[in-house]
Parts: sequence; C-alpha cells; structure tokens
Amino acid sequence: MKHVKTEGDAMSPEVQITDGGHAAAKMRGTGRKSCVPRAISIALGLDYRETHETLEVAQQEWATTGRTSNAKRTAAGKTIAQYGVHKQVYNPFLAERGWHFVSLMEVGKQRERNPRFCDLPTTGTIIAGVSNHMCAVVDGVIHDSHDPTRGGTRTVYGYWIKRD
Repeated sequence: MKHVKTEGDAMSPEVQITDGGHAAAKMRGTGRKSCVPRAISIALGLDYRETHETLEVAQQEWATTGRTSNAKRTAAGKTIAQYGVHKQVYNPFLAERGWHFVSLMEVGKQRERNPRFCDLPTTGTIIAGVSNHMCAVVDGVIHDSHDPTRGGTRTVYGYWIKRD
C-alpha cells in the first residue's frame, strides 16, 4: 500500500492506495469498476470476494425484478465488473448492516462552496460518495485505488456512516 499526499487544497486528506483485497481474492480484471465492493469491504472489514459476490447476486436480482430502465439495461447480462453497482443495490446492503447516508448537498439550495473531502469527519470510518465513485475514509485517510480528490476540488455529495 502506498501513501499519497494530495496536491492543491492544504486541507486535502492523505490517500492510502489499496485495492481493498481485489488482487488477493484473485479476481479477474483490473477492478476498475469495483469501487463499491472495495469501499464496503474496507469500511466494514469484510472479505472482498464475499462482498463482491453478495453484491453481484443482489444486483442480478434487482436487475431481473426491477422495472426501471437502469434495471433493464443491467438485466441484459452486465456484471459489476462491466457496469458497477447501482445505488438501488448498495443502499439496502449498507442499511441492513446499520449504515445510513448523510447528505452534504440539498436539492434547490445554493451553497457558497460545495463540500469537499476536507469537510468530512476526521475520526471513525465512513464511505464517501462522489460523482460515479465511492471510497472508504478511515480516520481521515482515504483508502482507494487512486486519489479521488481531484486535487482537493472534487465535490462530496455525502457519506455513509455506521449508526450508533
């Protein structure tokens, strides 16, 4: 694992480069679209392969029973590795394990500045949600396969945190 200090904002958190167990699980491919199982397995302390397989089964079930266009496209045989995990799959997965979403953005409300990674809690474990990506943040350190902060400028829409 490699540690990286992000450029740009002086308040940007440190980034620990990790695949979350993708390689150790001997998963095929690069794991490019596997941010959801990676973030969840790191934050919840779960085995990567088991997390990936559980989400894969849940996604296929959602795809075959869901009535939305996203579900129908996914039902066409696309897997997590090809398409990623939909929020209709990972939200219930996290909720069943006692996690809830804290939104940092409000619809219809203008802000002076969008929330960034430096605005996240610096103690405890959370899963940060940004545009088309999720990553685990443990005690203020981002655990991901790359630096997702875009030099400290990337907007964080919200985060999942374990209920007390």
